[in-house]
Amino acid sequence: MAYVQLLHHLGPHGIVLRVSFLGKIYEEHYTSKLLFSWPQVGCQDDFPIRGSRVVFASYRDRSGQASF
Repeated sequence: MAYVQLLHHLGPHGIVLRVSFLGKIYEEHYTSKLLFSWPQVGCQDDFPIRGSRVVFASYRDRSGQASF
């Protein structure tokens, strides 16, 4: 089973975002180093723009490489 978890970490950076699948951890990132974006969409002119069901998180490591 796949999991995306927010874990409280005792270190100085606070909360950790963990992505795991079948018990194996694939990624862990401090949320203080992540950039979150929540796309706003409007399907019809008669309805107001609202947030989508998707939240994107991006991360740039020390060498400047980005992950999305």
